[in-house]
Amino acid sequence: MIHSEATKQKLSQMRKGHNNPFYGHHHTEETKQKISQRVSIFNSQRQYQIQPTKIKIPEGDCLAYLAGFCDADGSIRFVKMHGKPRPFVAFYNSNVEVITWIKSVLGHASIQKHNKGRELVQSVRVDAANDVYALTLALLPFLIVKRQDALKVINFLENKYGSRLLARKEQSAHGKN
Repeated sequence: MIHSEATKQKLSQMRKGHNNPFYGHHHTEETKQKISQRVSIFNSQRQYQIQPTKIKIPEGDCLAYLAGFCDADGSIRFVKMHGKPRPFVAFYNSNVEVITWIKSVLGHASIQKHNKGRELVQSVRVDAANDVYALTLALLPFLIVKRQDALKVINFLENKYGSRLLARKEQSAHGKN
């Protein structure tokens, strides 16, 4: 049954405070421990769906230029989200035209603005696991400075998503994006 927003609000109000069946009760330490163990087991076995790649992977000179740009003014790193590492690829510059060009080359990425000192810096950022994997894999042969970071991200994603990403790696090796 689908409830209207008004009905949802009324149901919520009915179950607040002393009308909630668990009101005044607390879990024992033993129960909290059991819940924690079950949640840990569930989360460790959880497999996420890999979304199709949304970005376009450039080819040839454009890819080499992008890799050089990443080596100089980019990041291939991890950010902590909800206490867990999440990889991303970002390109930073104060020139709006360069940032706009990178976004147009990739086709799908977010542009963010940062204040670094006196100058406004913008970045193009790729966050989705499949996009990060595909882009990092494509950039890898051209990277020098960020090569080790790229390998860490690739290994992390392969360990997390396994064979679903390895199929993409084989396609990439055969020239099929």
